[in-house]
Amino acid sequence: MQDNLMRGGFRPSIWRVISQRFRVFSLYLGRAGLPGIFQLALHYYDIKFRPVRVLGNPLAIQLELTTFCNSRCSMCRQSIEKIHPKHMSLDHFKQILGRLGFIYKLRLVGMGETLLHPDLFEIIRFARAKGMEVEITTNGSLLTKEVIRKFEEVDVNLLEVSVDTFDKDNYQKIRNGLNFDKVIANLKLATSSRLKVRLDMLNFDSFDDEVRRMRKLDIDPGLFSEIIIAEENKIMTLKRSRREEKCNRLWEIPYINVDGNLAICCFKPLTSDLNLGSLYSNSFEKLWNSKKMMELRRDVKKGICPYCTGCRYLG
Repeated sequence: MQDNLMRGGFRPSIWRVISQRFRVFSLYLGRAGLPGIFQLALHYYDIKFRPVRVLGNPLAIQLELTTFCNSRCSMCRQSIEKIHPKHMSLDHFKQILGRLGFIYKLRLVGMGETLLHPDLFEIIRFARAKGMEVEITTNGSLLTKEVIRKFEEVDVNLLEVSVDTFDKDNYQKIRNGLNFDKVIANLKLATSSRLKVRLDMLNFDSFDDEVRRMRKLDIDPGLFSEIIIAEENKIMTLKRSRREEKCNRLWEIPYINVDGNLAICCFKPLTSDLNLGSLYSNSFEKLWNSKKMMELRRDVKKGICPYCTGCRYLG
């Protein structure tokens, strides 16, 4: 089944990779000139060699706009402890971006449902005006024709919808508070639009079974730009299957929570020992190469990071 799907249009393309790299190069040259290209080179050096003290700035960031959520998913921190619901203000969002310099990609993701933020579209417009690509992660429950139309208007680059399984009973057990039929209907609206839609599945029993369930629900897997499936330490997609042998998140893509604090990544709760500092009162460069961050990078390289035990991205 997987081979058939790959032959049906999901075969990886070297031209796609080249095109993306050229787009990044052009953006950095246009926005920052030769100094921008120098920073880009340093970033790729960091990813390749993973030094404890990084030399360049990241190309992308993950940012949590809100901790308001309409679900209590079984694998989420929100299901086991009470998290104070709050939104990051538009002014604070702009302040954080101002401290980061030029960033190629902004991923809006976190403990809350991003679509609940009241200033979401204004935030997207601001980031797009800065030349950033914007990716949004959502549980899909709040997608409507009007929301999708607005996403098209503000030129969202990628909409990632998290649907852990297409088995209705299992879905309702995992995604507490959401309606399976409504999410499926919303997913169909998204895939019929001009938006680039990626499907994220974290809890599944069989790849082939999930594909069969999709087709039974009249969902064509070929309409997704990518389908990501996590299985133990293996990250599989319909475009490629690969084992993540190392985690590059501490070199590649910082995570900033709703309070403006730098954290390891979006998978770990921001406890006091993982709070690397506030971007409202510190420069990004200071936090990105802080003593704690360098210790974490050293541990991750050795495969002994105590905070990452069991993580599917740490091979």
